Amino acid sequence: MHFSVKLSRSDTLEFNGECLARVAALNHDDTVRRQFSVYACGAGFVAERVDYPNTLDVRFWGAHCSDNFAIYDFFGNEPLANYLYGSLGISVPGLRQL
Repeated sequence: MHFSVKLSRSDTLEFNGECLARVAALNHDDTVRRQFSVYACGAGFVAERVDYPNTLDVRFWGAHCSDNFAIYDFFGNEPLANYLYGSLGISVPGLRQL
């Protein structure tokens, strides 16, 4: 599929790939506060973070990631990121599946 990911407010990356996982943290009224996505793209990945989508305060981040550790470096260790790693089934520092 064809995807368009905003790397910042002004830069956009368009690519063909596959969405591997998309997770969201919700506000009390069930609107999306933050959304994390990871796409397979060629030999690597594209990571995307969107804060406050569909609002005037929307903010975008995106990055090319070569491996699982680059994905971890992009998202960090906040709870939504940890949920994403579990959805992807990847190993990251500090978390282990038993």
